[in-house]
Amino acid sequence: MLVIHGLKDQVVDVKAAYRYREAIHSCKLGIYEELDHGIAGEDSEKALNEMIEFLK
Repeated sequence: MLVIHGLKDQVVDVKAAYRYREAIHSCKLGIYEELDHGIAGEDSEKALNEMIEFLK
């Protein structure tokens, strides 16, 4: 499982992403400073690349 979370997300608090990792230890967590809820922002390309690599 891959969880991508942006620190600029105003819909879901980043604590939820950390809870996923605590519950599912095999979960890979990507936290991006410049990403919002809709995977938009300055870090969107980095986040999308991480998703692509995870799915390969």
